[in-house]
Amino acid sequence: PYRFFALRMLRLGELDAIADAPEAQRVGQALHRALQRWHQLGAHAPAGADTGPSVTIGPVASLQGCIEQAFAPLVDELPGYLAAARQWFNWAPKYMEWQQSWQAQGWRFVHAELSLEQPMALADRIVQLTGRLDRVDLAADGAQAVLDYKTGADTNDLARRAKLPDEHPQLAFYAALLPAPPQRVGYVALRAEKPEKMLLESAAATPAVQATELRVALADRLQRIVDGAPLPAHGALATCERCEARGLCRRA
Repeated sequence: PYRFFALRMLRLGELDAIADAPEAQRVGQALHRALQRWHQLGAHAPAGADTGPSVTIGPVASLQGCIEQAFAPLVDELPGYLAAARQWFNWAPKYMEWQQSWQAQGWRFVHAELSLEQPMALADRIVQLTGRLDRVDLAADGAQAVLDYKTGADTNDLARRAKLPDEHPQLAFYAALLPAPPQRVGYVALRAEKPEKMLLESAAATPAVQATELRVALADRLQRIVDGAPLPAHGALATCERCEARGLCRRA
């Protein structure tokens, strides 16, 4: 999309405004850091599991401590973040309930914030697909699951996105980044009302099929760009109205 070309390649992004209110993006980043640290500490694991460093407090209290630690710099910077910190602190038992249910299905945490690259061949060059996965889990039989945390999106909207990988290819792209496609990919809707509603997976096709179809489509479109194909301006109106590059785009 032109937005990413203008903001990333041309570096024409807007200057950051001085924040006078909590920003949703920074709240999400803090929660990601908290979950990463908590899982890496092994506090989520069943009793007796080999998790490395020992955890001497209960899993919920440990997660709440990680949340407090992750939000502390934000609260020091702007006290308004305290409300978000307390909200997610109180949310910890719900996440633990979902995590225990997920573990009971045979899945165990392996990686958090995993940066990956995969080469993709065009006619006369190799391009690199790059991305960062929130979480990768492993089952006893070697199956992999890619999970993407969502802290602010509406649960119903996430469920719709998961069912339409052609229109919302984020999960398919993550599947394509792994050397071998995972067996499961899904959003973890952290704001879901009930723990059993947190995991939202696509039933449209297997992750392997989604990854293959995305790589074929992406290679075709990139090759057309290399060959000089015109790039018609298009986009959803709701997205265009809040796009940072709308003043540059031909559609505007």
